[in-house]
Amino acid sequence: DIYNYVLINLGTYLSAVAAVSATIASGSEFIAVVEDVLAEDEEQLSGIIAHASEDCIVKDLADVSEGAWLALAEHKRFPATFGNVTSYIRSIGGVDANLGRVLSSAQEIADLGVAEDDAKVQLAKAILVAKEHIPSPAVRACLVDSLARGVYLDVEGIPPEEGELFALLVKYGVVTDSPETYVHLAGTKWPTRERFIQGSAKFTSYITPDLLRGDLALLLSSEKVDPRVKMSLIERADEFIESSNEEDMAQLALSAIQYECQLSSHVVSVLAANGVPAEEIVVLLEPHLETISRDDLFGILRPLGDPYRELTFLGADQPKVPKDQPHNALLNALIRHGVVSKPVSDGDMIRVYKKRKEREKA
Repeated sequence: DIYNYVLINLGTYLSAVAAVSATIASGSEFIAVVEDVLAEDEEQLSGIIAHASEDCIVKDLADVSEGAWLALAEHKRFPATFGNVTSYIRSIGGVDANLGRVLSSAQEIADLGVAEDDAKVQLAKAILVAKEHIPSPAVRACLVDSLARGVYLDVEGIPPEEGELFALLVKYGVVTDSPETYVHLAGTKWPTRERFIQGSAKFTSYITPDLLRGDLALLLSSEKVDPRVKMSLIERADEFIESSNEEDMAQLALSAIQYECQLSSHVVSVLAANGVPAEEIVVLLEPHLETISRDDLFGILRPLGDPYRELTFLGADQPKVPKDQPHNALLNALIRHGVVSKPVSDGDMIRVYKKRKEREKA
């Protein structure tokens, strides 16, 4: 009699006990009480479930009426098993805010059992697109990782998303570490691609000038990208130089000096012709000074302007250059090429005395 009285006065009952005791004390009777409340006054179901004892859990949603699922999900009263989650999505039509709470709390899909790969993939995609109700990309990536281990998802079926989602997916092996995945992110902002490069283990094996176009300077200046990735691209500068803009070239020069990577004389020549500061060009030239031809050396120095242009012809003028090892090496090369006669220290600079005429051939 008391139980029936409570059922027809659920609002009064909830107000009386919510602050002092559990609305439903016994986990073994939880489903039976939920069914009775659902039949009597569905509007009170959420409040009754919210204040039930902690052991009031529905292990399998199939054991309770679908009408109770929304409230059960709202208060995380069922586990995120493969069967429960797929059944809920099939009933509701997708991941809603309530299921989002269940999944965000669990961070993994349990009891996969004999679930087929196609069913796993479909659930994984439903979770990945549920950004509104599972806002954390890390949580979505963990859920999908637990669900799709050993199963690659087709990247074309996953909408590009700003942030760390794709970096995590490639790290967990959910999507392939491949050119196709990087191309899929072409429309995203640099920080998204930067995170992807961080998570990639194969990036240097497939990156090409066409794929990297416009990102070379950003990659080389990034504090997050592994230096080994940067050095790999610097060593391949001859491949990337033709599609590089001035910003790319400026950063390439700085990074080559920073990581002590030798650039080819061709690349140095292109950098010199595109506004890279003379001081950096002289440093990059140093490894080539023993072997570079006179014409090639002069071709690099002329675009640098004075005083370097003045070092490419004979005359009575006395240009000055900085006093340091790279410039000393340059002047020694110019002595061998018959342009400079004698460099003389002049404070923190070197005054260069040039030859006034070509040495007569024997």
